[in-house]
Amino acid sequence: MASDQGNPDECNARQSVVAEGIQHLKANQLPEAESCLRAALGEAPEDLEALYSLGSLCYRTDRLREARSLIEAALRIDPHDARALCGLGAIHHRQGNIHEAIDCLTRSTSLQPDNADAQTNLGLLLKENGRSDEATSHLELALELNPRNSSAARLLGVIQGEKGDYASALKYLRLARDIDPFNVDCLLDLGLNYWIAKDTNGAYSAFTRVIELDPENILAHLNLSMVLLQSGERFLGWEFYEWRLHASRPSPLLIQANGERWDGAPNADIKLLLISEQGLGDVLQFIRLAPLIRSRVASVALCVQQKLIPLIEQAGLVDQMFDPTEAIALEGYHWLPLLSVPRLLSLQNSPAESCNQTYLRADKSCAERWKAKFSSDGSLKIGLHWQGNPEAEQGILSGRSIPLELLSPLAELSGVTFLSLQKGAGTEQLESCSFRDSFIDLQDEITSTMSFTETAAILESCDLVITTDTALAHLSGGLGRPTWLLLHQVPDWRWGLRGERTHWYPSMRLFRQRRPHDWPEVIRRVKRSLIGMGNQ
Repeated sequence: MASDQGNPDECNARQSVVAEGIQHLKANQLPEAESCLRAALGEAPEDLEALYSLGSLCYRTDRLREARSLIEAALRIDPHDARALCGLGAIHHRQGNIHEAIDCLTRSTSLQPDNADAQTNLGLLLKENGRSDEATSHLELALELNPRNSSAARLLGVIQGEKGDYASALKYLRLARDIDPFNVDCLLDLGLNYWIAKDTNGAYSAFTRVIELDPENILAHLNLSMVLLQSGERFLGWEFYEWRLHASRPSPLLIQANGERWDGAPNADIKLLLISEQGLGDVLQFIRLAPLIRSRVASVALCVQQKLIPLIEQAGLVDQMFDPTEAIALEGYHWLPLLSVPRLLSLQNSPAESCNQTYLRADKSCAERWKAKFSSDGSLKIGLHWQGNPEAEQGILSGRSIPLELLSPLAELSGVTFLSLQKGAGTEQLESCSFRDSFIDLQDEITSTMSFTETAAILESCDLVITTDTALAHLSGGLGRPTWLLLHQVPDWRWGLRGERTHWYPSMRLFRQRRPHDWPEVIRRVKRSLIGMGNQ
């Protein structure tokens, strides 16, 4: 105690009240604890134990401002109190002051290095601050100090997974699960890393366990749908995929429609509005299914982004097209999310078997106009697209794009000419790349063509399209153009886990990363395949 003024009997009585308050706090009897601690501080405002304990109580009851005031008061009495520094770090973290939090916990752990909880909390903060290597050393020490520290084990697993060391990630995450088998967040991390490591059985087991523990866990249902779809279990996969529309989530739909959602029952009096959702690539991929439901209803309309209307209209896949401002005012329509069509159709086989393999088409006159811009030197004209939307490439999608310069080995081949299909983000890489002279000089015109109809015509002029996983891949595949798709280690569910072919697009060939982040090895295989084309 810092405050021992007064006679010994008064000090002993106050210490007894503080001790009683602490016991109540440990028993989660918070009103009783607060009453005791405030009484003690009323007698001695500088009682260090009472200040710290009441600050902890306020933290637990989300009174962060008061908690911070009490802990800072304790630190003014003893600036070297490791407990108080740790507590202040936790408060700063909750208030969003990550640098102050790291400073407090760094000081705390230097004063008391054997505090496993403080080491764990500092590791968490360093990881959040992008300092994973520093975080790892503190978390390893925390686990050494307390081998039953599930939080440290889980964080180490997450960090190793982010580095691509999935064997180590799974070792730590399995340890965390064994220590705390009911921790849903740990099980989600475990399932995700099993999935990334292409262990679908492990991922399935982890996500289903989450659902057993928390039947309303949306993320577990969605992740499980991805695992099922990716591994070919499409019937159940489409069923679980409906959780993307859960009321507690932001709607992925382009609009919130009027009328009733269609249940799939044939009815010649129903006008159906399909509502597009998520990215442009999803629309281009799934619009092929619209003709399959035409026989069940009077007509099929599509609500879609304005930029896709001319292309899809030209394909004749639906009866009517509406942009969102038009569709929101429609009356008398039943509606259905576009990506719910596979579930409604119980689609399990290859969509290419059920639909036209080439379901999009370019305007002939537009295609001829673009072809005239290309030289007729007999070279192989390859369209390159290397960069997707950077804002979309977060988390598991990180690393989906490829730096243009890594494609430079392809320019070493004779008889090859490149066309940049890049627009917006990524075009800046073209000017500084070492093989800029190998490109047809049409970048300004490519950049200015915002129409997907124009892009389709450009693709018709390419002998081959090489692209990363973007909407352009779906456009090229839907046109039936020879397309080589470069996939990072954890491909989107629609590309499956193995193989060079996809049931979505017969004209497409898949080049998969065999090791995380190893694009150069992928490019070497692409180069060998191009040499093989030249020898045919």
